[in-house]
Amino acid sequence: MTSARLRRFGRVLWAAAPHVLRSMRWPAVPLSWVVAAVFLARTRVEPTVDVIVVSMVVAGGLSFVIADPAAVTVASSPISRCDRVALRLVLTAPPAVLAWFLLLRVGSGAAGRLLPDSDAWLLFATFTVFAIAAEFWAGSTSTAAGLVGVPSLLAAQVVALQLPGRLAVYPLPDHRWRWVILLALATAACASALRDPASQRGATTLGRRRPAHR
Repeated sequence: MTSARLRRFGRVLWAAAPHVLRSMRWPAVPLSWVVAAVFLARTRVEPTVDVIVVSMVVAGGLSFVIADPAAVTVASSPISRCDRVALRLVLTAPPAVLAWFLLLRVGSGAAGRLLPDSDAWLLFATFTVFAIAAEFWAGSTSTAAGLVGVPSLLAAQVVALQLPGRLAVYPLPDHRWRWVILLALATAACASALRDPASQRGATTLGRRRPAHR
């Protein structure tokens, strides 16, 4: 964002917050914390599994808040899709990241280990951006917003666990660069899907030449 756009964003954030909260599925965020807390309280697994499961659950919760069913139905909007998503993430991502950190730091059964470490941060970032990218692309082509991020994340995890050795991404400490590449690809997918679908359709319509009358 340019400096002027950042200033404008800061001015409207406080006034827009109540309206943004009403328009998004924010209850999914605290609900994901509860699910993660129940998992940590009811299971005793390896710290690596704690990181994977908690990261998936919290990332899945965040994918709901950026779902924008109106993206493919509105002809135009005074606020761009990028700004709408930014407002939603500013309101929900910081508390979600803090909750993720505290859940792993306090609730994980990793005795004597400082959690989360750099690998856990990388995994959580990749899961979150991947889930958000899936929602972006679903919201760009259909009204199934909010129904794609979590299933896509679960499907990707199942595939990742079945990959052969030469393509494996687990254990993460042995394949950090592959996770960095995955994060970069997911970020690029997010950026390419941020344009309003209605604007794209409008540009196509304007660029299409009308047939000559006979």
